[in-house]
Amino acid sequence: MMTPLTLCIWGGPPYWIFGDTNGDSIVNVADVVYLVTYLFLDGPAPDPPASGDANDDCVVDIGDAVYLVTYVFLEGPEPLKGCAW
Repeated sequence: MMTPLTLCIWGGPPYWIFGDTNGDSIVNVADVVYLVTYLFLDGPAPDPPASGDANDDCVVDIGDAVYLVTYVFLEGPEPLKGCAW
């Protein structure tokens, strides 16, 4: 008698966009505002937290806000995608 087998595969690309702190699938000034509100005004956290890690240092902090400002307003590099959250 054969037993059914279920295969679960974990990994693959994330289901979020790094830098998309508000979860609307684009990285723009609204994400900067969302992150600054979270960091300084007790606003809601990015969900998942990794979406707020724009500079790939595995921490969501002011460095990520600066990185997003540079990207959005000064045509800086895109948010990075490498930290193992």
